[in-house]
Amino acid sequence: MLRWLVCLALLAATPSFAEEAPAPVPATETAPAPAVATPATPAPATAEPAAPAADAPPGDFSLLRIDVEDGFALHPWLYHEFRLSELIGILGALHAQTPAVVNKVGSPAFAELDVGPNFHVGPLQINPQIGVDLGFSSDAAGGHTIASDVIPQLYVLFSLGRVNAEFWNMYFIPFDGSPHFYVGRLLANVRLVGGLALGPHMEWNWKRDFGQQLLAFGGDVLYTFRWGQVGLFAAYDRKNQVPVFRLTFLREL
Repeated sequence: MLRWLVCLALLAATPSFAEEAPAPVPATETAPAPAVATPATPAPATAEPAAPAADAPPGDFSLLRIDVEDGFALHPWLYHEFRLSELIGILGALHAQTPAVVNKVGSPAFAELDVGPNFHVGPLQINPQIGVDLGFSSDAAGGHTIASDVIPQLYVLFSLGRVNAEFWNMYFIPFDGSPHFYVGRLLANVRLVGGLALGPHMEWNWKRDFGQQLLAFGGDVLYTFRWGQVGLFAAYDRKNQVPVFRLTFLREL
């Protein structure tokens, strides 16, 4: 009788074991979670080799600029920056100008070499330079005299989003004892749509013992396209009461 009751109890318990058997299925469904996390684990390993690239200084930078100055003088420039780190580079500029076609007295031919450190501070570039130039002019006998200057300079450039601004300062100290003179430029522009940008622009010249030589107020129209940037500076010189202009082409090399 006891054996029969035990067998009956075992038979009664069997359906409950069958119902509990599917319980491991949720565990099987959650098992892929580590598999999803597993591919993510190599991410730090792949990120680590990229770290030295972040410490590497940016590459060198070259720029070609060609100005057609007021008086139709041709003024080509070549800039090159040797980038030493994220914060500093050495910037050199070599440029020259042909004699003006219209205003030959005010725009003599010259050649100039400038060099100095270029500090990159967020959206700012602060570039003090020292330069030397050779100026060529005809004398009464038809020959040429060479007037050389040493030129301390300071350039401050700002670029953030659609806004760009520049502040130029050049102080010319002639070797032959002629009066020192200062040249300044202040300009800003905003990109409106596509490659089109507009903004105000003023320039001034001052000569020691003679005072103001130029005071021009105007603006820039710039257009950036596939091959570079073209710009037109047009202004009115209030000192001499004449219009002035400059046509510029810029291209990164």
